[in-house]
Amino acid sequence: MVEQTACRRSDGTFGRGNTVGNRFQEGESGNPKGRRPEKPLTAALRDALEANDGRMIETLAQVAIDRAKAGDFRFFREIMDRVDGKVSAHLDVSAFGQSYLDLPGLSQDELAMLTKMRGGPGPE
Repeated sequence: MVEQTACRRSDGTFGRGNTVGNRFQEGESGNPKGRRPEKPLTAALRDALEANDGRMIETLAQVAIDRAKAGDFRFFREIMDRVDGKVSAHLDVSAFGQSYLDLPGLSQDELAMLTKMRGGPGPE
């Protein structure tokens, strides 16, 4: 087998192009068996949902919308995740290392409340 680092430069980065060549001969596939078949339950569900020109999917979507309108948060969340994508768990750490006493825009009452919650000394 040919070493795969043949395109690597002396500084460790890779050069442009593939001088090693292809791993497979012409006409040979890297996946000779093809895509894995669906599991039986998945195939049955897909067939049932695609029946009747997709009316089953439309019916289920309408049920989800109706349940979300009625206040079922699970359906609301699922619809929002499908339409807008899931909310990322991004944590803004720009204020870390800074005292809450130094944050701009806090009133004396808000500072006193934060201090009481943290159990620390009050603002001067």
